[in-house]
Amino acid sequence: MPEMTPLRLPALAVAFALAGCAGGGNYPSLAQRPVELGYATRVPAPVAPVAHGTPETAIVRQVEALRSDAAKSSGIFAQRAQEAEHLARAAHGSPLGSEAWSATTVAMAALDSARSDTAQSLGELDALQAKLAVTAADTGNPDDKATFALVAKADAAVGAMMDAQNARIAALHAMSGD
Repeated sequence: MPEMTPLRLPALAVAFALAGCAGGGNYPSLAQRPVELGYATRVPAPVAPVAHGTPETAIVRQVEALRSDAAKSSGIFAQRAQEAEHLARAAHGSPLGSEAWSATTVAMAALDSARSDTAQSLGELDALQAKLAVTAADTGNPDDKATFALVAKADAAVGAMMDAQNARIAALHAMSGD
């Protein structure tokens, strides 16, 4: 095989590049097609008119009860978190098994309990939302869609509570040196 000299390498690269441009086949053009031009426009698609429905009363009551339960457990969580924070500050730097560490561990367990009550409400809302998503999609009924929207909004609110509780617990673990 002949040795690659500095002049042969660029000549070889040019030869390959030109060979790729040769019209040896009947390949489609890579130019943008007229149908693809529609994707480039910045005009939003027209919004379909929304038929407003009324959420199902029984589900409204169920959602209100779940949100109330979640708010109650969130309040309990906030109270327990204050106590846990006080104990975590005191336990910072304490050895495992010490009195301060034990008190913090018990307080953190109480926080987990309050968080699980919120998680229970969220789980029930998740299940209800999944069921109603299928129903609303199958029927297309405005009342079913309104019921689904109500549950989705409650689910998002309770999910935000859970996220805040998870963040608070993580911060307390970091504070206690856990």
